[in-house]
Amino acid sequence: MGLIHNIIYLNYISPKKYKATYFGIVEIKQAGFFLGPIIGGFIYDHFGRKTLFMSCTFLLALSAILYTKRFLLKKKLQNI
Repeated sequence: MGLIHNIIYLNYISPKKYKATYFGIVEIKQAGFFLGPIIGGFIYDHFGRKTLFMSCTFLLALSAILYTKRFLLKKKLQNI
């Protein structure tokens, strides 16, 4: 119910030609809400909490690196 405003806004801003693509990209994030607890529970049950913590730390660091790299590339392209 809380995502209704996002869907309405996305419908408003997306070009008609790419509506399906836009909606697909936005809705794929729901997979994380579904798969995250399942994968986290599996790692915790089979490998322990230390491995779960380390894997989350690794993914967080990787995300930070990729985000920073993207931000710097975008900034570099704006200066050209």
